[in-house]
Amino acid sequence: MVEIRNPFDQSAVEEYRRVKEGIKNGTLRRGRAGQTREVCVCGHSIGHHTFVESREVWSCSPGMTRCSCQSPRAVLVATNLRMFMFSTEGPGALHALGKGMVASIAEGESFNWIENPALCDKCLGTLTAEGGVFPTPLAESSGFVMGTSPHNRILCGSCFEKWGNDDNNG
Repeated sequence: MVEIRNPFDQSAVEEYRRVKEGIKNGTLRRGRAGQTREVCVCGHSIGHHTFVESREVWSCSPGMTRCSCQSPRAVLVATNLRMFMFSTEGPGALHALGKGMVASIAEGESFNWIENPALCDKCLGTLTAEGGVFPTPLAESSGFVMGTSPHNRILCGSCFEKWGNDDNNG
């Protein structure tokens, strides 16, 4: 069972530092940043999203990886987009957006929510670090997935806990 953590937990910051060390010593790679400072709900720069007219779909290509985001929505403005080059492996601190927020905090960079105050996509309550901020990759049917998804939402801690207990209990 994978532990779902709030991106603001100290353990998430420690995991970021481990990954950063891998980038520094060459065992991990990072891609180039996009041109805009806006970050999509999928966790990558809006500049990495392009519309493929022949297939009438959106494509997100951060660095050397592929993201399955099909509905770009800018949620943050970041001072350093290099902090938002991770892959999504699940919700919360496993999500590319959560990893980017943790990286920004750990590196002393800043980001601001575009909507102020930022709201939970489910209950429309105000998001706070204390209450939990859970970027969440959604499954096609219900609940969330442990990996990337074409559909991403940001949930407060209460909605994430309820959603996880209702839809992913077995």
